[in-house]
Amino acid sequence: MGIRTPVVLVSPWVKPRYTDSRVAPIASIMAFAERTIDLPSLTKRDAAAYSYRRAFDFHQRPVHAVGMTRSRVPSAKRERILRHGRPPGET
Repeated sequence: MGIRTPVVLVSPWVKPRYTDSRVAPIASIMAFAERTIDLPSLTKRDAAAYSYRRAFDFHQRPVHAVGMTRSRVPSAKRERILRHGRPPGET
């Protein structure tokens, strides 16, 4: 299947508290767009790809946005990141 790429779906129509654990190729992103707006597939890969449809419910009321929070980064950590970049595994 190739390199594994985690995907976070953000939409007012994503099912709340739903985890879609199906393995899907990068072509699934294109498959979702094509099938959602009724376009023909561009390649055999996206024609055969899973389209993330299980994660969406277009008949539900749109889910309200979740506010993002901001945290102050301590100055010592900011300086370290500016000098050396982020440590592996830290986001």
